[in-house]
Amino acid sequence: MTMIKRVYRNSVLALVPVAGLSAFLEWKKIPISVLIGGLLGLVNLKGLVWGVTGLLGAEKAATRLVFFSMMRFMALVAILLVLMKLGLINPIGILIGFTVVFTVILIEGVREARTAGKDNDIISS
Repeated sequence: MTMIKRVYRNSVLALVPVAGLSAFLEWKKIPISVLIGGLLGLVNLKGLVWGVTGLLGAEKAATRLVFFSMMRFMALVAILLVLMKLGLINPIGILIGFTVVFTVILIEGVREARTAGKDNDIISS
């Protein structure tokens, strides 16, 4: 299983219990906000993966990558502003959802780096 697939799977597996536990804080907005924050974090990761893989080897790839990253960021901000304006989300819940996904990305990145390090040790022996 690739690292990205593990991030998606583990993020969902972590978001559901965190959203359930957050229901004890405020039943109406925090659980759904945690799920929306996690979903937006995963969509943002998917956009980043798509942008990097689609632009590798392309001429002026760095410029395009920055442009698409800024567009993705502005879309994310617009979505969050609309949801906040409508009173559908709690900013703390969104932050918790983003943090869960970010933590899973970090954990999987460290795990992948350790595995790659062990593979290199075996090859060089």
